[in-house]
Amino acid sequence: MNYPNRHPNHTLESASMRYVKYHLPEDWLFTRPSEDYGIDLVCEVVIDNEIRGYEFGIQLKSKKTEKNQENVIIKGLKRSSINFWLSSIKPIMLIAFVEDEEKAYWSWINQSSFDLTKQNNEFQLKVNKKNIINSTSSEVIGNYIREYNLKMLELKNLPNIKEDYGWQLYLKKRYEEALPYLKKMSKSLDVLNAISICYYRSFQYRNALIYVNKSLDIDSGNLTLLSNKASILIEYGDTQKNNNLIIEGLKIIDLLIDRKKLSNDTYFNYGCGLMSLGNYKDAKDVFKSVLKVNPNKEEAWKNLGMVYHHLQFFENEMKCYDKSLAINPNLIEAISSKATTLYKVYREYEKALNLFMRLIKIDKESRYKVEYPYVDFFISECYYGLENIEKAKHWNNIGLKNNPTDEYFLNQQKQLSV
Repeated sequence: MNYPNRHPNHTLESASMRYVKYHLPEDWLFTRPSEDYGIDLVCEVVIDNEIRGYEFGIQLKSKKTEKNQENVIIKGLKRSSINFWLSSIKPIMLIAFVEDEEKAYWSWINQSSFDLTKQNNEFQLKVNKKNIINSTSSEVIGNYIREYNLKMLELKNLPNIKEDYGWQLYLKKRYEEALPYLKKMSKSLDVLNAISICYYRSFQYRNALIYVNKSLDIDSGNLTLLSNKASILIEYGDTQKNNNLIIEGLKIIDLLIDRKKLSNDTYFNYGCGLMSLGNYKDAKDVFKSVLKVNPNKEEAWKNLGMVYHHLQFFENEMKCYDKSLAINPNLIEAISSKATTLYKVYREYEKALNLFMRLIKIDKESRYKVEYPYVDFFISECYYGLENIEKAKHWNNIGLKNNPTDEYFLNQQKQLSV
């Protein structure tokens, strides 16, 4: 008689799961997701006998044997899975179980784990064999998860997120939705800080500045708040074309640099401020340093490309845009910048036009009409370069409807009428 056979991979998977549950603290809670879209287990860490909602995801990978003496080499990790891990609110750990060694090794998945600027569909990860899953590592893991949650919330004390819908929205980065709930709460330092962040992430910089200042009135020496204020000032100054605001933000970051209390994201904003002030050489060095820490920060690649443009290193500029778009093919800012340079520098009208049209297609909210109003202008210019005058006039008319007094569109209209 014939019976179903159990695949060896299933046996390995079960062995790895048993190993993990046995060697991590018995009071930690494990659940299996109903659907496997990139993690095999969700682990809730229990600290001091308290269940605080400190969770992390686990992706299990198993091997019969591993020849490498220092690392376990895990191959065939799909780009789609990596994107899921990196965008997860929860930290994600990959655990590699080696059957012959009867051991499992762990590695956190973070932005430096993979180089997503490469065009690969699959990647590999080296899991250091020094990181063995055992009672000693569980303390390290538990402390990391606790610090991760505190840092993610940018709060000193976690609220009861399971009962408070406003904090749940905030955790999920749904900032505009979280605002009305947070504004109804008593104005503690944590709440004021969260409101400021919500305004900042919603591009309402003036309100963000008001609330971060209210937070600093309570704790003037709080380095996290000062870092937030610096970022707000720089972006606010850039949108308002106000160099004084940018300079004030840079001064705060200089202070944080002196104290060696600077996050990579804040340092990125430092580069943005330098770029806005026309200090392209120093901005280039900053963006390169940011990318050493996080090679998958698509905005840093895009900005580095813009810096190279101003320094007239156009080949380097285009490489940076390509790296940015390899990470996020729908990054409107990178598409716009690349298309503009293709038109202005290389005179490749067809390629530039295709990129501009792609931008409009993926920009469901028509952000470009406000943030990049000259997209219509350049589309018209591309058609003019391709000697399609009727379509050039059509896109000029679209641009004039939204920018009726703009001199570029008006001059373009005169040129097309000749």
